[in-house]
Amino acid sequence: MSHFFKTNRFTWVLALIVLGILVWKKTTFFSHASNAFQQAQTEKITSLGTAQLSLTSSRSETTLHLDADAGKAFVQRFSAVAKAESKKFKIPASVILATAMLQSKAGETELSKTANNFFAVPCEEEWDGPKGSLNGQCYRQYASAWECFRDFSIYLTGREWFAQARKSAGKDWKRWANELPASEIDGAKMAAIIQAFGLESLDQ
Repeated sequence: MSHFFKTNRFTWVLALIVLGILVWKKTTFFSHASNAFQQAQTEKITSLGTAQLSLTSSRSETTLHLDADAGKAFVQRFSAVAKAESKKFKIPASVILATAMLQSKAGETELSKTANNFFAVPCEEEWDGPKGSLNGQCYRQYASAWECFRDFSIYLTGREWFAQARKSAGKDWKRWANELPASEIDGAKMAAIIQAFGLESLDQ
């Protein structure tokens, strides 16, 4: 055995070098892969610059003007909580985050600033928590943004149309955009936000 290793020493050294190179390449690959999502999303939202994002749809005559810088900051701030809600309630994270951006104009509305209500969730009869009023309408008030996201997830699951929407749309955000009732969420504008800020990458 000792004689075998001595006579084949060059072959063994070469094999160890090749093995080392393969291990290094594999480690490098996974290192790059772990940063792929972050890099892709950053490149996507950076490309928007400081422009105003104007959204219109056939469902609504109103145009939503969304500041790109505010949108980028909103994505960075709430991506993690949207993914956590998605994991628990089986709603695409892109749909959750885009809805929050749409309803709060990326955190710029008075309701989101004073009541932490990023989804414009109304009080309704079953709500016994803190309340706020804006333009004569009663809205839910939250102690934190996280509390708002969680309550919105629960609020959605209680809607009559939700079970069928989740069953038919699954993880497909495009189908969610079509399934959402126009009276509650403008799916076309939500879809435009998802595409503009690359939020579909949150669902991967």
